[in-house]
Amino acid sequence: MTTNSTTAVVAHGAGDLRVERVDVRPPAPGEAVVAVAYGGICGSDLHYWQHGAVGESVLRTPMVLGHEVVGTVVREAADGPDLPKARR
Repeated sequence: MTTNSTTAVVAHGAGDLRVERVDVRPPAPGEAVVAVAYGGICGSDLHYWQHGAVGESVLRTPMVLGHEVVGTVVREAADGPDLPKARR
């Protein structure tokens, strides 16, 4: 069950990059929800966009790019350690 959606950059294949609304699923154990303030892309993201693959890892289904982010934890992992609260 999804609780909301967010905007993401999604690679669909070589040369096929789209900005889309995607569903956000509830966090699994060990996961937290982060409100992203800034995001970056890496060389792997560029290869998926330009070539549809990185080495032997071939893009077979749409993939959300960008895993290098800065943000604020808005929901801590239920089974994780306590994190400092953000200052407001």
